[in-house]
Amino acid sequence: MYTKKNILIQDEDIRIEALNPCESFIVQAPAGSGKTELLINRFLSLLSKSSKPEDVVAITFTRKAAFEMRARVLQKLQLVKNCDEIKQDDLSWNLSVEVLKRDQKFEWNILEYPSRLIIKTFDAFCSNLVSSLPWLSRMGGMPNISDDINSHYTHAAKSTLSLIEKYDFIKRTLVNLDLDMKGSIDLIADLLSKRDQWLPIMRHGFNRDKLEETLRLTVEQDLLNLLNEMPYDWQSFIKEPIKIAANNLAKINSINVLSPLLDWDHSLTSKVEDLPKWKAIASLLLTSKNTLRNSKSFNKKLGFYSGSLHKEKLIRWVESINISSSYWVSLLADIKHAPNIFFTDSQWDRLSDQLNTLCLSAANLILRFNDYSEVDFIEINQRALCALDNNNDINDILFRLDYQISHILIDEFQDTSLIHFNILEKLTSSWIPGDGKTIFMVGDPMQSIYSFRKADVGLFLSVVKNGIGNIKPKYLKLKNNFRSQSGIVDWVNNTFVNLFPLKDSLDLGGISYSKSISCVPGIPGDAVEFHPVLSDGGDDALAYTTLNIIEKTLALHAGNKHHIAVLVRSRNHLGSLTELMKKKSIAFNAVDIVHLCDKPVVSDLVQLIRALSHPGDRLAWLSVLRSPFCGLTLDSMYKLFGDDHNTPIPSLLFDVLNILEEKNNSIYDKTPSYAELNLSHSEFLRISQVALVLLSNYGQSNNFPMATFVEDVWQKLGGANVYQDKDANKDANSIFDLIDEHFPYGILDIDQFEDRVNNLFASSNSNNIDHCVDIMTMHKSKGLQFDTVILHGLHHSSKNDRDPLIRFESNSNGVLFAPINPKYSNDSDLISDYLKNRARIRNSYEIDRLMYVACTRAKKKIHLVASVKLDENGLCSNPNSDSLLGRLWSNISTDDCKNLNKELGFTKKNSNSKPLSRISLDGLSLIRESTCQDNRNIIENFYEKNKREKYSLLHNCDAIMGTVMHFWLRRIAEEGLDLWNIDYLLKYNYIIRKHLIRSGIPVFDVDKYTNIVVTALSNMLMDDKGLWLLSNYNNSRREWSLVDDHGQIFVLDVALDLGDSWLIVDYKLSKIHENEDINNFIVRIKDTYSSQLRKYCDVLYHLDKKKTYAAIYLPLYKIWIELD
Repeated sequence: MYTKKNILIQDEDIRIEALNPCESFIVQAPAGSGKTELLINRFLSLLSKSSKPEDVVAITFTRKAAFEMRARVLQKLQLVKNCDEIKQDDLSWNLSVEVLKRDQKFEWNILEYPSRLIIKTFDAFCSNLVSSLPWLSRMGGMPNISDDINSHYTHAAKSTLSLIEKYDFIKRTLVNLDLDMKGSIDLIADLLSKRDQWLPIMRHGFNRDKLEETLRLTVEQDLLNLLNEMPYDWQSFIKEPIKIAANNLAKINSINVLSPLLDWDHSLTSKVEDLPKWKAIASLLLTSKNTLRNSKSFNKKLGFYSGSLHKEKLIRWVESINISSSYWVSLLADIKHAPNIFFTDSQWDRLSDQLNTLCLSAANLILRFNDYSEVDFIEINQRALCALDNNNDINDILFRLDYQISHILIDEFQDTSLIHFNILEKLTSSWIPGDGKTIFMVGDPMQSIYSFRKADVGLFLSVVKNGIGNIKPKYLKLKNNFRSQSGIVDWVNNTFVNLFPLKDSLDLGGISYSKSISCVPGIPGDAVEFHPVLSDGGDDALAYTTLNIIEKTLALHAGNKHHIAVLVRSRNHLGSLTELMKKKSIAFNAVDIVHLCDKPVVSDLVQLIRALSHPGDRLAWLSVLRSPFCGLTLDSMYKLFGDDHNTPIPSLLFDVLNILEEKNNSIYDKTPSYAELNLSHSEFLRISQVALVLLSNYGQSNNFPMATFVEDVWQKLGGANVYQDKDANKDANSIFDLIDEHFPYGILDIDQFEDRVNNLFASSNSNNIDHCVDIMTMHKSKGLQFDTVILHGLHHSSKNDRDPLIRFESNSNGVLFAPINPKYSNDSDLISDYLKNRARIRNSYEIDRLMYVACTRAKKKIHLVASVKLDENGLCSNPNSDSLLGRLWSNISTDDCKNLNKELGFTKKNSNSKPLSRISLDGLSLIRESTCQDNRNIIENFYEKNKREKYSLLHNCDAIMGTVMHFWLRRIAEEGLDLWNIDYLLKYNYIIRKHLIRSGIPVFDVDKYTNIVVTALSNMLMDDKGLWLLSNYNNSRREWSLVDDHGQIFVLDVALDLGDSWLIVDYKLSKIHENEDINNFIVRIKDTYSSQLRKYCDVLYHLDKKKTYAAIYLPLYKIWIELD
């Protein structure tokens, strides 16, 4: 047994041993153990024995970590160089002295040329490989890293689904997804972002026998783990009682939950043949919540009659079990999910279709990358591995890179992904033990929290057990914690030893807990405090509680440097905390917490941009008039616009304000306007002045750079002065910078613009380092430390993730794949459910580790803040088991919760009581003064132009209607007439209407044009000629662009390949004129379009030399006109 003093001595010995430059190590360094210092000392130790600095390569996972490590190494070397003092007891000092001696001897000049220190991120290292080996990496040079990679994933998914007519497996996959096109695109795009996990193992997915064998081995491993954990001699105690119960049930119903146990005549094994018996035992011993049944639960429904001897014997066994050490109960519960190890033909067909769809999507992504000369880091890493995996001598490759790597150091090794691990294997493939080359891996598997970034904590366990390639590093484990006071360390030890699994699990990512020993004296008082908040107070009550803790902590440490961190699991758990802190003038630094789009100034600015981009965007225009720029009340807005839901708001503004009603009038008609008569004076001033700015600037965006134009309008509206948030102008400038960077020429795609805005975060509101509160997610806090840590909103439950297109797993037994179940099926896919449960276990383990990371950030104090509910006795009820609070609950001491919030002075506020924020009347007068006569002239020109064109946005509505109709004709033809009929078409009426609006049809005309398009499409589905055209999709070219000898481009609606000839068909939505009969109508159409179609025929004939005919089809009247 070690005493605290012995542990300290042992830890120091381990740290010295880890510096041996001739041996490889893998070091487990828990939170606060001084991992970075150990890594730097190892780096210095290796440099002091190397012939040149490039022999040593340190790899980190973040640029911040690489920068910090380089800076600290150089700082140590510079400090020694500038000081003549000898520090015999300082290990880093002595190592730095040896490095500088080496530096002088071999003329490295590290301090003058610090780039000779190879300290890189994994991504940077791989990028260097790819750029230096264009041929071996098969990339031909280093492309740009995309800053909008999701658009590439989405486009690749769409490209795949567009091939539905060419590949039946795509069609079947879509049918399984209930023809949900958007959902299918999202599922494929999501997996493309994770393709480094499944693409390397994809080849195994098409081997049915191999998959079934791996499934058998995996299930048998689960059974073996369970068998090894079952209570001593359990089968001899419960076999006979259960067999009697099974026979009792069989007399009532031959098929029952215990049927598999009727012939239980041998000791159960871990073989899959015994799986039905194991599942029957699980159903018998466990409740629906997967807890062990109590004695009352064994009743006649389970074959146990009251007073029977077999019941009493089973109950005695159950009551003798030590529940606190019943790890086997959770393993037995997991066996409920174990499936039949053989795929059904239906499962296999679905899996094959989905895998083929993914493979094609990955290929389309490569094409997309090639088109844009952009890639993601996944592609870089894969090509780096490709360069190292071409059967070339690795030393020759590295020599070409001017590398002669003798030592590799990996920081945060628990965050290594499979592809990074494979690269490390390749880099060390030629190494042999004793050749002087070493690998040093340091990390803490208890802090592995980045599985969403492809981190695989099982790789850490694998290296400890099996090594890497030919190298078997020595495993070292540190125990000292130099960060947290002993009270925190003791609480963390006592809490997480019960949360973490008892044993490591390489395949499921389970990490057993390793206790730490604090080297920091304890502080009087509770190291950890729980602050329960009544749930009926809502998020505001929670925010007030945390605010109160912050204020008391700052007051307690006034005049001293004291860092506070508020950590949340998810950004949306903060509620109103940041707003309350602003009101209290508490400086804080929010790290990627507040989305910029959630800031009022940005939200209003986005609506202003939408309004200026399109007069028909009614919601945007109303939002602008409601925003602080104008601040109309809801009553005023209803009076002005409530009776007309069709006319665009700009047009209504002209009407209600009497602007330029007559050509020769001044800017406003002299007679009182509708707005002046029906609104209060102040409301009329608001609408009239703001309308003058909006309408005078509408349509002027093409005259200026887009960012300049938007900022000018924003300034004229008083945007720089109407927001109380002192960061408002900085946030607005972020939007102007975004427009300037991505949309500099005024062609602003609104959807793309909003997507980019949604990915931006608001910057910090504080430069006060000494008394700044840091607010961040628990994931972001990794690697940091704070004096006081407040864990806010622990009661929130985990969100359920969407099922992926396929489920996959790579474990020690091989590879597993399972298909998604058809959406229209109520039956679950048992293999998919099995992999889903295993993924749930992995995620549960990681959530426990996330909580460990959050708690171990604290040096002096931890506050736990969460909402609770009271039971009838006034005590806190148990929280949701899937919340962080639920995981900690057994280690939290809770007292009576009746008077929880009295000291906070908190009263729940009416959510509708927030006053309307709007510009002052003084601010309006500034707008009036800044609006010049030139703007009034612009209004006149704008009004006259749009009066003529009815807000058609300079587009021809007939042309738009034709384009939309062609789109839907193509879709109907592609998806087939088996799917499309009149009833099915009418379901898309609303979507067609939206399509027309987004294409430029004004809202007040859209119903008319929607009716025309739907009528035309319906007629084609009811007309023989129309059906014939749609059914010949595979033999036709649609919207075919041809060029004649003079360079003129012609676009053919449809060209049908009839074998020895072509038939060109032109769709026309022409209508019969008033007083025009059908015959005259046909003559008019032929006269109008004959010469155009003859030109089409000539161009196509010269291209293909086949005889060419032409016809006009009028779907509104089902008329077919063949031309001579």
